[in-house]
Amino acid sequence: MNDQTIQELDEAIKLNPEDATNYINRGIAYYEKGEYDRAIIDYDKAIEIEPKYATAYSAYYNRGNAYQGKGEYDRAVIDFSKVIEIDPEDATAYYNRGNAYREKGEYDRAIIDYDKAIEIEPNHAAAYINRGIAYDKKGEYDRAIIDYDKAIEIEPNHVKAYNNRGYTCYKKGEYDRAIIDYDKAIEIEPKYTTAYYNRGNAYREKGEYDRAIIDYSKIIELNPEDAAAYYNRGNAYKEKGEYDKAIADYDKAIEIEPKRAGTYVNRGYLYQKLDDYDLAIKDYDNAVRLYPNYATDFVDDKFRLGGEGAVHEARELLKSVSDDYYKSGNLAAAAYYEGVSFLFLPNKIKARECFEAARDEGFEDNTKIDAHLENLKS
Repeated sequence: MNDQTIQELDEAIKLNPEDATNYINRGIAYYEKGEYDRAIIDYDKAIEIEPKYATAYSAYYNRGNAYQGKGEYDRAVIDFSKVIEIDPEDATAYYNRGNAYREKGEYDRAIIDYDKAIEIEPNHAAAYINRGIAYDKKGEYDRAIIDYDKAIEIEPNHVKAYNNRGYTCYKKGEYDRAIIDYDKAIEIEPKYTTAYYNRGNAYREKGEYDRAIIDYSKIIELNPEDAAAYYNRGNAYKEKGEYDKAIADYDKAIEIEPKRAGTYVNRGYLYQKLDDYDLAIKDYDNAVRLYPNYATDFVDDKFRLGGEGAVHEARELLKSVSDDYYKSGNLAAAAYYEGVSFLFLPNKIKARECFEAARDEGFEDNTKIDAHLENLKS
């Protein structure tokens, strides 16, 4: 339908190239196709032709949505601000600008805009939900829950409100309360995979691994290419001690998403438990070599992707491998694996020194060294 609409508008623009409305409508059609750059070009043209109240309002509003779709939140804020300048009582413009601020991590400014949207339109359920998200991001969980409560009062079957309230309860450690909300979300929308995922995590936190596995399995049934579902089901199997099933799930997760660091760490940990040290070492190396941002996953996130226990085991094994190579006289391999072990400490400076030493000593696979050194530039 959008392609046909675009063709019709192409002809209309040829016949009357100064009609701003046609550019706006074609921009909307491109936007709906996800072609944000082409949409923006049309909105630009509309504003150039007719910077009047009604035309400019529509063009700025839609262009703001397109910038938001591209993740260019600063430019979206500018356009939504222009809409608000034209119509200071437009609740949706405040709401959308609030969303842009929230995506930028400017939660206080987002909340101010959601406040205004709600002041203008008191039954704006989405504004309550997104203000709740902003409060949640700030760690103000009780205020977030109040907003989700209000959204549910306005729209009793709002799936996202139940899911979000459940997630905030989960973060508070109120797992049973979270599960009740996830149950409701799934009752309303039986194919809502996010709620299954979150409920599975809540069951895992409670130690109810079989129920968690059922939820992760449901996600896989609905979407067989969901790497996170395989990864989390693998974690549940790991915690049950069913290592073969866990490894099979990690295998599938890696097949779908080969740069998920935690999957390699957890699978390596299980191989180490099963005394398959070669495969364990390979996975630990992959975890830090194939994933581009060490800081996010091994420092800032405090090893959560793999679990502190798994990371400790990785460090110990890699150090012992390095020591064995030193004793055998293979200084290149010793330096290389010591470098990998330093990444699990983490100590990026020492790791870089070791990889450079491994290269100088003639390590057999310079592609691995190159990958590590390239990642260490970030």
